[in-house]
Amino acid sequence: MAEEVLEEARLGRSGHTVLALEADANPMEVGLVLEAQFESGLSERVEVELIHLVSVVKCGDVLRWLVDPAPGDGDDLDSGERLAVQIEFATSIVIADSVPHDILRVALGLIKSLNPTAAILSLADICTRNWVRGDTRTIWPARRVGRTMGWMLALSSSRSVVDPRHGVDTLVWRDPRPFHSGRLSEMIHEDLRPERVGRIARSRGLTQLATRSSSVGSWHSAGDNLSLQPTDLATWSPDSPAGQELVFFGLGLNLDRISDALDACLLTGPELLAGPMGWSRFPDPFPIWPEAHHH
Repeated sequence: MAEEVLEEARLGRSGHTVLALEADANPMEVGLVLEAQFESGLSERVEVELIHLVSVVKCGDVLRWLVDPAPGDGDDLDSGERLAVQIEFATSIVIADSVPHDILRVALGLIKSLNPTAAILSLADICTRNWVRGDTRTIWPARRVGRTMGWMLALSSSRSVVDPRHGVDTLVWRDPRPFHSGRLSEMIHEDLRPERVGRIARSRGLTQLATRSSSVGSWHSAGDNLSLQPTDLATWSPDSPAGQELVFFGLGLNLDRISDALDACLLTGPELLAGPMGWSRFPDPFPIWPEAHHH
């Protein structure tokens, strides 16, 4: 795909090219790969730039996967996460369905929380408005879009917010201590349920498990599904956070109850003194991570 666009540029052609992605594509991965390939063309003095990354979203899907999953939807581990990433990593978001005002309000509130900087358009807008315009160099590169995702901006502001305008609450939670994996697993299953803490629509961040003391984990949830995955960061890396940096977006969140539940999963003073050798004996029910190779 990128090579075809570069070849057009080598032939002296100019203008805008629209690349359509598959519905299950990860826009973050595609955007970063395309950016790297286009930058490689600069050595040939071939200039190709990514201007926009557009996600087409249905408000009904936002409610289905992030707010009110139907019975059985919880077995689908990918759709909610894929939808959340497509919202987070976009420069423009097109709303593709017509829904009642109350549903639209909730959906737009979540979309704006997950991606505060994206232009939000209706199908009618893209027929009447030239949105590929202006100083496009300020919109990309893909790395910049990654830094303006809602959870990244929330971490930089360090503020928990109850927002009456859109009805979306934001919790920013940090702590330098590692999690006790056994208590964390129990808490996720027992204490983060909507009837106890409100509806957590999306959570993202970086985490450290005491039983995996050399690795930084990626925490991400969408709707009813939460996953902890390894990152390429080692805990001793200067770019790694100390302990936990998590952001929660949701509706009617009890911020204090979520914070208290997370606090209870942190290592206690005596547990901290046991050190990594002692931590390795703690129960850890989470799936095994592939061994990371840090350089």
